[in-house]
Amino acid sequence: MWVIDQIIEYIRNMLIEWVIINTTGMFDYFNETLANVASNAGVSPLTWNSNAYSLVRSVSDNVILPIASLIITFILCYELIQMVNEKNNMHDIDTFNFFKYIFKAAIAVYLLSNTFNFVMAFFDLGTNLTSSTLGIVSSTSTVIQIESSEFIESLKELKVNELATLLILTWIFRGIFGALSIGVYIILAIRMIEIYFYISLAPVPFSTFGNKEWSNIGINYSKVILAYALQGVLIVIGFGIYSELVKTFLSEIGGGAFDFTKSLGFLIGISVVLLVSLIKSNSVAKSVLNAH
Repeated sequence: MWVIDQIIEYIRNMLIEWVIINTTGMFDYFNETLANVASNAGVSPLTWNSNAYSLVRSVSDNVILPIASLIITFILCYELIQMVNEKNNMHDIDTFNFFKYIFKAAIAVYLLSNTFNFVMAFFDLGTNLTSSTLGIVSSTSTVIQIESSEFIESLKELKVNELATLLILTWIFRGIFGALSIGVYIILAIRMIEIYFYISLAPVPFSTFGNKEWSNIGINYSKVILAYALQGVLIVIGFGIYSELVKTFLSEIGGGAFDFTKSLGFLIGISVVLLVSLIKSNSVAKSVLNAH
């Protein structure tokens, strides 16, 4: 019996050690991911990846811009034909209308030739707003940390089968938090890739501003770009709300093994909610601006 007791005690101590190893630093990678994403939520396409930005701009200037030039040429010719027809084949032409046409054409060409400057101005605005929001929210407080001293003491009171169950749960939870970290990164990476898609085609919608009937394309495009720029503000707000939920919950629980397991389940739940809110943030920004 003494040998069996010693074996059981050895197994208990080994399981306790494994559980402690599993729980130590369980949230480090997730916390690091949250901090990086929150601080980089408002970066412009140029800052996020300069090589990708250069590629997109090269495609836009050499492939999309010629197409946009054809579109604006068609629109300007169409506008001129309409003006001529409305004035009885130029018999009743008003000099002011002619100069107004020239002025509108000059503005349209100027917008097209400076498309990327205007698009990046939207993201510069979004960066400034996001930085200001980040200063208020203080995303560095978004750190998951559970008091371990009481938890370690409570492990000594558990039986071997309970420790084995807890060990399995910590493995599962560690894997889930790793998957959540990857999920957060993927969502933000998809957002930036979508932005690169939009800005690569920017000359086309910008070429439509010269015509009243077509200008809704350019206006809606500008709304979409502004929505992506403002999405960073919503992302930071989402992280701030997440941080407050975590801190409120962790301040109300104990440090026992049962409380620890319950805490992990709750943290996984609100972390999933965080992922969903990141996905929804773009649609919320678009709905506010009535963009589609």
